Amino acid sequence: MFKNIKINNDHNAILVLETGDVFFGQSIGKKGFTIGELCFNTAMTGYQEAISDPSYASQILMFTFPHIGITGINMEDIECEKIHLNGVIFKYVTKDSSNWRSTGTLNKWLLSNKVIGITNINTRTLTIKLRKKGALKAGIFSSSLKNINIPYIISKIRKWNGIINNDIASKVTCSKPYFFPRIKEYSKKKKFENSCYRLWL
Repeated sequence: MFKNIKINNDHNAILVLETGDVFFGQSIGKKGFTIGELCFNTAMTGYQEAISDPSYASQILMFTFPHIGITGINMEDIECEKIHLNGVIFKYVTKDSSNWRSTGTLNKWLLSNKVIGITNINTRTLTIKLRKKGALKAGIFSSSLKNINIPYIISKIRKWNGIINNDIASKVTCSKPYFFPRIKEYSKKKKFENSCYRLWL
């Protein structure tokens, strides 16, 4: 009944499209259920900037580059202190990272920001599908897959209102402009203000 269902012991998460396609993979980040508009990013670098970019609000971001996470996470390349996207999809996420600025792994960062994600997904197949069909609603479910009600999940995804006619900008922007000090004047002890955009002196 459902397309692309292949189950083995390594699967603990699923990606479901409004078309009825179901892809099994591995959970990363927070476990749970999330719905968003599926989109993809073809960049070879900058995964941390993309994930923290407010322009991806209400979307599930898929990376087409096959290996993600190799440079870890640092506090200088964050675009917004709060992550506004609804989920992330990867082909493969490395468990090790190496960079002189790295302060942690991608998985730990996703967990701390409560971002639901899935790995071991055929991102090439998904990208081709999006190129042909356009934007699709999708959902990521990461929990026990025993006795999972896939028709119910598909129904919830199809009922989701989507991002059309939704004033997302007002939800992710700061309430008022403010100045952000130069890097050499910035103290790491200071916390980011509750905002997404920075205006340099």
